[in-house]
Amino acid sequence: MLLAERTLGYLVEKRRTSLVRKAVVWASVGTVLSAATLIGEAMAKANDFDKRQMELSHYADGVHWHISLCLDPSQEATNYTQLDERAAWFYEATATSQGMVIKTPGVGSVHLGTYKDKDGDRLDGATI
Repeated sequence: MLLAERTLGYLVEKRRTSLVRKAVVWASVGTVLSAATLIGEAMAKANDFDKRQMELSHYADGVHWHISLCLDPSQEATNYTQLDERAAWFYEATATSQGMVIKTPGVGSVHLGTYKDKDGDRLDGATI
C-alpha cells in the first residue's frame, strides 16, 4: 500500500472518529438542554402558581382569586431585576403595560387568576 493511501485511510478514520465523538457530545448537549427546558418550565410554573410575594397579588378576602401581574412593567425594582416575577407572568401571558397594574378604578385593566378551588385545594382538572 502506498504511503498516500495509508495516509488517506488514516485521515478518513480519524475524521470518522471525530464525527462520532462530536455526535456523542451534541447528543449529550441535546439531553442537557432538554432537561434544562423541563426544569425551566417547572420553575416558571412554581413562580406563577404560587407567587413568592402573594401579598402583592391579594385581590379580596375570602376568595382564592389573585392579581396575576405582580411586577412593574419595566420589570425593574429598586435593588433587583424582577426575573422570577417576569417568568411567572410570561408563563401566563405575553405582554405587559402600565395599564395592567394601575390601581385607579375605571382605568386600565386587572388580570385575575386562580389555581385553587373554594376549599383552597389546587385545581388539577380531574373534576368539573
